[in-house]
Amino acid sequence: MEAPIVRNWRNSSGYTKGTYYACIFNMFLIFFGYRLLRNASASIWLTCDAETCAIQITPPGNVGTTKLEFSRNQIVKANAVKVDKDHVFQRLDSGTKPRQNTKYKKYKIHSVGPDKDGFYDSYDVALRPPGQDQDPNEKDLTPLEPFIYRSDESGIIFIPMRKYNLGRTKRRTKTMIMKVQSYTSQRRNQLTMKENAPLSWQGTVSIIFGMFLLLLTILIGQFVDETKTVGPGVRRSSRKVPANSRRKISNGKMH
Repeated sequence: MEAPIVRNWRNSSGYTKGTYYACIFNMFLIFFGYRLLRNASASIWLTCDAETCAIQITPPGNVGTTKLEFSRNQIVKANAVKVDKDHVFQRLDSGTKPRQNTKYKKYKIHSVGPDKDGFYDSYDVALRPPGQDQDPNEKDLTPLEPFIYRSDESGIIFIPMRKYNLGRTKRRTKTMIMKVQSYTSQRRNQLTMKENAPLSWQGTVSIIFGMFLLLLTILIGQFVDETKTVGPGVRRSSRKVPANSRRKISNGKMH
């Protein structure tokens, strides 16, 4: 015996079927865009107060977030560096400022892409392992090993802060380095550094178009066949009462 929902679907009109197909497609488009945004989401955050610091690293994809809290004394310094497109360290950035041309508009330091050698502007933060001063806030930095891209002979490790968002201006890089220097020299007791990966434009477009088309389908679509007695969402008509059993009212009297 055929199921009622299958029979109703088979007897529905093509316009009604197309409406349901469009709704399913639009919801899939929204879900697809959400997955793209989620998989492309990545960030490296470093927040510090007067005594401790906390680093939070979220790689792209559903890998999980690495969190570690340590002493502020374990931050050594920050360096401006040059890296390739895969964020492999190439050299330290000397940071020489170009001469301004007074004949034209004021020169702005701006580098959103690679330089003439194909390298990008970036910066890293140097962290030292726990020392012998018995500071209870100092922690082992082993959980950060997957994100270390270079180290030195003294055991100092370097965390690339722009691992997931190359292409920012050089002025911002210098600003972040100055913040770290002020914090390590005890001139400030708060430090916040947040580097987030850019959003996926494919995911954003998919969600916007999916929601727009879904609303349009709901407004102009047909979910009920008005001309058919069967079909998805068709309301049952009220049962007719035989004519000989009706009560006629005429002139306020009942016959």
